[in-house]
Amino acid sequence: MKAELMLGTSVGTVRASSLPAYDTSAFLRQTRGKMAAEQGDINALYSILSEDRCLLEHMEQASFLDTPLHITASKGKTPFALEVMRLMPSLAGKPNQDGFSPILLALQNKHFQTVRGLIDMDRDLRASKEEQVKLLCIM
Repeated sequence: MKAELMLGTSVGTVRASSLPAYDTSAFLRQTRGKMAAEQGDINALYSILSEDRCLLEHMEQASFLDTPLHITASKGKTPFALEVMRLMPSLAGKPNQDGFSPILLALQNKHFQTVRGLIDMDRDLRASKEEQVKLLCIM
């Protein structure tokens, strides 16, 4: 009761105007992008990118999340992985929420063709020392 008097509202009430705006269309595009990555659907990727040309850049700027490159590398969808890497090469070195890069996810799941494809696109690409230790711990 005292809290209600001090705040001038009931406890736990939040005004809608005080909440940050949430872009549901961006969330849906990201979700569709992840589904396209899981299926290795390059046409769906370009369809989504035609709606939001900055989708991959937004994912690159976000901290520690599974990007379409992480997802497709872990599933062994090599052509899709190479297309994403061609569009946004910097995603190849980005760690996900577990600290794993796309190449390590592909290696961990024994998708050696994907590993070779990623390395062929970027000869400097390799698992960091931390990732190598994590991989050894998993195996």
